[in-house]
Amino acid sequence: QLLDIKGYSFEEGDRPLRALHTKKDFYYSLIDDFDPVDVARQLSLIDFSLWAVISEREALMYVKSKNKIADCPNVTAFVERFNAIPSWVATELVSQWKLKDRVRVMQYFIEVATALHDIGNLNSFMAIISGLQNNAIHRLKFTWESLSRRHRAEFDSLKMVVDPNQNSKALRAATKSLTTPALPYLGLVIQDLLFVDEGNQNNDKAGRVNIQKRRR
Repeated sequence: QLLDIKGYSFEEGDRPLRALHTKKDFYYSLIDDFDPVDVARQLSLIDFSLWAVISEREALMYVKSKNKIADCPNVTAFVERFNAIPSWVATELVSQWKLKDRVRVMQYFIEVATALHDIGNLNSFMAIISGLQNNAIHRLKFTWESLSRRHRAEFDSLKMVVDPNQNSKALRAATKSLTTPALPYLGLVIQDLLFVDEGNQNNDKAGRVNIQKRRR
């Protein structure tokens, strides 16, 4: 793996990250070396390696299980991976002391999100947008106001895709329009599985198996 966001690790021989302690310290960021499209591709490769081992049975079990780590290790790993990305985005942004650097980083992640959307990886796309909508990042008023017109318009367009109104209508439309290879947003998949499971009885009034529920 070229890019390991959760552990901030690199392949052997690459420059290591240094922690930021004071304003005088040099903060090395991943974005200094990687093109946004390349980062989007690497995220997609890592996501796919985790997605490919999730079986339909495990996805269904994740909805009901009370011990998800033990019963659904692959889904759990995928969810943990998703949760790590918004933290990475927020950390990269708040670690910049200067306004111009925060603007540069924010515009970079908007470009990564756009590339993920274009690639068809809606899972990491949602994770990046989630990071940019983090409360701490949302309060960076001057940073948002300093974005270029192109990046501001781009982000506004991306936000429309993740709009939760009308049962995530825009995201569902984006999911239906995907052409393989692609990765849907797992959260939406789990949400629908939960709805089908809780909204339908396992058996009909005669005690027979509810075939319609199984078909869904």
